[in-house]
Amino acid sequence: MKAIPQIVTALLIAVIFIVACRKEQKPDSRSETVSEEIKAKVKALGYSTVNIRKTDGGYMVESDIFLSEKSLDHPSSSPTLVIARTEQYRTNNLVTGLPRVITVNASGLPASYIASVDAAISQYNALNLRLTFQRVSTTGDININGTILDPGAWGASGPPDASGNPYSSILINTSSGGLGATPNVNFAASVIAHEMGHCIGFRHTDWMNRSYSCSTGGSEGESVYGAVQIPGTPSTEDAGSWMLACMGTNITNGRQFNINDRVALQYLYGTPYAAYTLITNSCTGIAASYGAVNGHVGDVVVARATFSGSVSWNNMANGAGAQISLSANGQSNGASSPHITSSGSFNISADITFTVTAPTTYINTTGVIHNSTFSSAAGATLTIVSVNGVANGQQTSICYGSSGGSW
Repeated sequence: MKAIPQIVTALLIAVIFIVACRKEQKPDSRSETVSEEIKAKVKALGYSTVNIRKTDGGYMVESDIFLSEKSLDHPSSSPTLVIARTEQYRTNNLVTGLPRVITVNASGLPASYIASVDAAISQYNALNLRLTFQRVSTTGDININGTILDPGAWGASGPPDASGNPYSSILINTSSGGLGATPNVNFAASVIAHEMGHCIGFRHTDWMNRSYSCSTGGSEGESVYGAVQIPGTPSTEDAGSWMLACMGTNITNGRQFNINDRVALQYLYGTPYAAYTLITNSCTGIAASYGAVNGHVGDVVVARATFSGSVSWNNMANGAGAQISLSANGQSNGASSPHITSSGSFNISADITFTVTAPTTYINTTGVIHNSTFSSAAGATLTIVSVNGVANGQQTSICYGSSGGSW
């Protein structure tokens, strides 16, 4: 994990062989000694071939990822997961044997770091994944030790092994050039959570465009392997991700998983999605509430409201038209049709992505037709598009009403 100036603040998503997050990416003349054969193998794994450095036992790529010589001969057969077009992260080896408790030993850290380790563990466990963490006093599945790294480097770790076990070591820079002897608890927790992300198989969110969070670096584009679009994630950069390659030093409150991080974690380690039965809780006028029942706490759900039909203008202000909105667990969105004079049709929709906090989650909707004589009936539908990145398809009809006047 790297430190960067205050001007750029961002975080992280996963790797494939040892990861050390350094301060900046610099051209290295040693890349000229790397053969074209090695560069081809690196590219086949989905990594940049710019500024590759030969080091003991392997190669450093993208300034902070170690690829062993053995790993170059065992390319991934798993898909690349794509969050929009700017956020790609490879899942090569993942932790298997789920549900599973991963033990974490932090006895190699100063006592002042223990609260940060516990905070990082709590952040993961709050998601109710099939992968949970527990701090132990003896040797763990993951062992965290303090060390001296390059100035500005916060930590180092690696990916799971081919047997489905998490990477066993995290190094944290406890020197004065790193986090120091008494770090900010939340900031250090974010660094540790990031390195834990590498240990369970996550690569940096912005591996294909490191300049986004680090101000320097580039991309080789998508890997040669297949890609899976995760529903409900943004079409622009995701500044809040916990796995961006570089992190500003002013983030004293630390980083929590944002909604897109939760989608990724649930997709890989969440409980298999539930069928979800939609029931009508209430329907009054233009507003309604629907219960999505039989869900799992921690599920990431994409819901969509659609509204279509025809209207005939009744000569009131602003023409006829329609609006639809939906909300759940603090997430909301809506859509409006164009203003229609005379008569015409409309077809609008809006999506939200939210995290389930109880087995029954209520999705509230509002559907309204404005200034129309209802020349033909309209139809409104609520759909559970996906759960944890897996298509779902449960549907129910949405109640709606009519309104006149300005809109």
